[in-house]
Amino acid sequence: MRTNPAKMAKGWRVLVGAFTINDEIENAALLISPDLKIVKKWILGEIPVGDLEPRPKHRKFVHGMEVLNDGSLIFTFDGSISLQRINACGERLWTTAGDFHHAVTLDDTGETVWTLRAASTIVQVGIKDGSILRQISMDDVIEKNPMIDILEIRRLHLNDLGVNSRNTAGEWMAEQFHFNDVDPLPTAFADRFERFGAGDLLLSARSLNLVFILDPETLEIKWWRIGTVQRQHDPDWLANGEIMVFNNRMSRDFSEIISIDPDTLERTTMFDGRKNDFYTRIRGKNQILDDGTLIVTSPQQGRAFEVNRDGTVAFEIVNTKPGSNTMNYVISEMKWLSPDFFGVGKWKCLPNS
Repeated sequence: MRTNPAKMAKGWRVLVGAFTINDEIENAALLISPDLKIVKKWILGEIPVGDLEPRPKHRKFVHGMEVLNDGSLIFTFDGSISLQRINACGERLWTTAGDFHHAVTLDDTGETVWTLRAASTIVQVGIKDGSILRQISMDDVIEKNPMIDILEIRRLHLNDLGVNSRNTAGEWMAEQFHFNDVDPLPTAFADRFERFGAGDLLLSARSLNLVFILDPETLEIKWWRIGTVQRQHDPDWLANGEIMVFNNRMSRDFSEIISIDPDTLERTTMFDGRKNDFYTRIRGKNQILDDGTLIVTSPQQGRAFEVNRDGTVAFEIVNTKPGSNTMNYVISEMKWLSPDFFGVGKWKCLPNS
């Protein structure tokens, strides 16, 4: 851990990934206090659901996690059989069967999260009991937007030279979309985006180099951009009316954080990875604070860091494999939480807030 206390944002940090705990490699979340002590750990695992058996812990990766202010976590894995919620003590509150992956995002009602399932399905889940409230398939989205052909780029049509066949459906290539994030527009920001409404979904389709915005009620595709980023992750709504994207730039030497103005399509580099050897070929998360501080997770490097508006790296943590100077364990995500995030009381199984 490397810090610049005078430049750091004061608050809690939750670090999610693979860690050595009691001499065992565990998928876990670690709570780091505002004075930078690890004060809590949650071991993240799965239990059988019906006839489904979870993969061994070394064959899956925590990918998608939300922290609630009662100290509970909602999370899933790449390679999961479920979405789960555990309380501040690590006790399982509910388990919902399904091949969920990549993202768990709380909406601003605080009552539901949005996540993703295999077969390119967007899912809304109630946080109280894990019930599935809504599922949106890409087949339905394609059908509702017949004049917008951004989602069928990886569909192969037959070579019918001399036949001129009509109304024939081609076969899909593998990984036709590879969705890796879904983010509802917060009500607090909705007036900054005249073309969109609160609750519209911001989505990332990695296989298509595509970021787009979907109305979950009508399934109208309201906006899209292909090729501004390459194999991207984690697009987020910004308070200034722009969209922030984690641009992996797969196999292109460095990663970066950029923003896009959805009206002008102007692209701005918010952080250039060449400045501190930032590069993760796959995966990745970002967060921006009110003061402009960027929280960046570079999973394949096993590191997370915070960058001020002036470009100063104020905080960095590296998940080094014990006994090694050259190998790191994966960090899935670091989330920054405000100093008063857990309220003014004392939550059971959490440190005093």
